[in-house]
Amino acid sequence: MSIKKVASGAQHTLALSECGKVYGWGDAESGKIGRMLNTRNKDAQALKIEKVGAKNAIDIFCGNQHSFYINDKNQVFSWGLNNHGQLGLGNKFNSSVPARIHGLDPFQGDYVVELAGGEHHSIARTKDGAIYCFGRNDEGQVGCGDTYGEWRKKKATAEEQARQEKEAEEAQKAAEATAEAQKAEAQPAQENGGDAHGAANGETNGDVTMIAAAPAKKQKTVRPKKAKAEAEEDLKYIYYFHRPELVESLWKWDLEDGDDVAAVRKPATHVNASGQYCYAVCGDEVYAWGMGENYVLGNRADDNEFRPYKLDPRMFENNKVIMMGCGTQHTVALTLDGPESTIPELKITNSNAVKEVEPAGA
Repeated sequence: MSIKKVASGAQHTLALSECGKVYGWGDAESGKIGRMLNTRNKDAQALKIEKVGAKNAIDIFCGNQHSFYINDKNQVFSWGLNNHGQLGLGNKFNSSVPARIHGLDPFQGDYVVELAGGEHHSIARTKDGAIYCFGRNDEGQVGCGDTYGEWRKKKATAEEQARQEKEAEEAQKAAEATAEAQKAEAQPAQENGGDAHGAANGETNGDVTMIAAAPAKKQKTVRPKKAKAEAEEDLKYIYYFHRPELVESLWKWDLEDGDDVAAVRKPATHVNASGQYCYAVCGDEVYAWGMGENYVLGNRADDNEFRPYKLDPRMFENNKVIMMGCGTQHTVALTLDGPESTIPELKITNSNAVKEVEPAGA
C-alpha cells in the first residue's frame, strides 16, 4: 500500500492511500478516527490502523478533534467532534462516520480544494478562491463579525431595561399600597366616632347591646410555585455557525453595478487554522482573524479580530507569502526570497527518499 498524504489533529492521525482509501488511528473520542472503540483494550484498539468509511478520497484534512476528506466528485465529508457545529452538517451531533457537507457541494463549476480546522471551527477554500467558515464564533473565528459580543450587549441592555421597569412597577405598587393603608386607617376612625355617639344614646335609653366578633379564619399559607428553568437560548448564527458561512469581507457573492471586482473579491490561494483563529493568503496579501491571544494574528496587539485583518507586508520584508503554518499559540510564514525565487518541488523516488528537484528554468 502506497501512502500519498498524512494529516494529524491534536490526538489523532489520518493517512490517505494512492487508491483513495483513508485510514485513522489515535484517540477515538467523539469518533474523529472514523470509529468508536469498545470499552475494553481502548489503547490497543486506538493504535490499530483501520480504514475509515471513505470512498474514492483524493485529499484529507484534520482539525483538533475532527476530520475531513474530499472525494473524486469534489464533495466534502466530515466526522468527529461537533459541539459547536465545526463539521458544517447543520447540527451539533458528533459523528464517527463521514457525513457529506451539502453546503460545500460543487456549485457553478467551483468546488472546495482545501480545508483546515481549529479547536472548534473550520475553514474551507474553493478553487476560485472563496472562503467559507463554520463552527464556534465567540472570538471571531468565523470572520463574519462580533455576533456573540453584539448579542451580549443587546441582552445586557434588555436586562437593564427590564430591571428598571420592574423597579418602577414595584415602586408604583408600594405607593398604591401606602395610599390604601392610609385610607384604611382613616375609615375606622370615622366609624368609631359614629359608634360612640350611638352607644351614648343607648346608655341614655338604658339599652346596651353587646355584639361578639366572629373568630378570624386561619388563612392557608400559599407557597409560591417554583419557576421552571428557562430553556437555554439557541445561539445559532450568534455563538456558533453550524453551516458553512461565506467570508464576505474577502469574497462578495452578489456583484452589483459599479463594483470593483478586484476590491470586493480577493481570491485565496491558501488557508489555515488552529486554536481559535484563521489565516488566508490572497494574492500578495495575508489576512488573519479570530482570537488574538499571544499576538498570533500579527496585528501587533493581543486583541481579537472579528473580520479579516490585513497584515502589514513589512512583517515579511515585502516578500510574497506562500503559506502560513498555524500552531495553537504561534504562527510561521513561508515566503519567496525575492520576486524571482520559486519553491522547489519535492519528488519521492522508488527508494522512498525525498529529493529536492530544481525548478524548471533554474
